[in-house]
Amino acid sequence: MNRYFVPVTGESSEKRARTDNNLASDYIESDPARRKPINEYDPRRRDDIRRKYVQMGPCRPLSYVFPPTQCGENMRSFQISWFHNREWLEYSISKDAAFCFWCYLFGERRAGEQAFIKNGFQNWKKAKEKFGEHTGKEGSIHNNARILYFGFIDQRQSVTRKLSLGNEVVGAAYRMRLTTSVDVARLLLGLGLAFRGNDETIPSSNCICCKLHRCMRKLNLNSFN
Repeated sequence: MNRYFVPVTGESSEKRARTDNNLASDYIESDPARRKPINEYDPRRRDDIRRKYVQMGPCRPLSYVFPPTQCGENMRSFQISWFHNREWLEYSISKDAAFCFWCYLFGERRAGEQAFIKNGFQNWKKAKEKFGEHTGKEGSIHNNARILYFGFIDQRQSVTRKLSLGNEVVGAAYRMRLTTSVDVARLLLGLGLAFRGNDETIPSSNCICCKLHRCMRKLNLNSFN
C-alpha cells in the first residue's frame, strides 16, 4: 500500500510548519490587552499587520455594559461618552482598561509611556485628565503616532487615487483617439478616397489619412499628448 502514497519529506514538513507559524503570527486581535506588540512582528510584515488593524479599527464595544470598579471611595466605570472626539481611544473587555489605538500601531515604547500602549489605563476617576496628558502637546509620542497614522492612511488612499486618475486619463485619451480614427475613416469612405497615397512607406506620412490626423491634432492637441 505504501507505494500509492507520496512520502512527506522533512523539507515539506518544515515548509508547512513555517506557513502555519506565519498564519498564526498574523492573527489580528480585537482586544487591545491581548494583542501582540507591533515591534514583535517581522519588520517585513509590520505594514501588512498595520493595514489589517486600520481596516478593523479601534476596539469599541458600544453595546457592552462597562463594569464599575472601586476608585477611592466611589465606584466608577468607563464611560461610552469618552469615545466622542477621541478617535484613538479603545477599550479592552478582558482587562477593563483603556488603550490608544494610534500609539499601539505607531507609538514609541518608552519607559513611563506604557499606560495606554501596553498596560492599559484604569483610573476612571482621573480619566479625562489623563487622556489630556496622554495626547500631550506637539511632538509628544501620541501626536507623533497620530501623524504617522494618518500619513499611513493617506499614503494608501493617494496611491489608489493616483492609479484611478491615471486610468481615467489613459481611458479618455484612448477613447478620443478611437473616435477620431473612426471619424476619419468614415470621412474617407464617404468621399471615396483612399487611405494612402502612392507612397505607402510609413516615414513619408503623405497619405490622406495621416494628413487628416495631423489636422485633428491641431484641433485637439491634448488628446494626442
